[in-house]
Amino acid sequence: MKRILVVDDDTDFLHMAARTLEKRGFSAIPVAGTQAALAALEQGRVDAVLLDVVLGRENGWETLRRLHESNPAPILLMSGAVDDDMRIDAQKLGALGVIQKPFEWDSVIEKLSQVLR
Repeated sequence: MKRILVVDDDTDFLHMAARTLEKRGFSAIPVAGTQAALAALEQGRVDAVLLDVVLGRENGWETLRRLHESNPAPILLMSGAVDDDMRIDAQKLGALGVIQKPFEWDSVIEKLSQVLR
């Protein structure tokens, strides 16, 4: 079973994401911030990361950089405001894609499946 680390500061979103991913055959690891994400990576293998750009007072871009440095798994960013500059910046920092929020879970599952191949 593929393990997906979900990083977001919205606990309702984290619970919903975990339930949805698990119903789709993934193992979800929901965490609320950078330190929790890094700690989860130290606990074991993660196959992919869904990372929200806005993490409350934390800088999601810095989180992306740190996760990319410490983990070879593909990282997909999530954001409510996506443009071409953001996609370019995300790629430069190691993300494999950016998903526009709000989204349909089918599109996220499809994107995850693509990056996990």
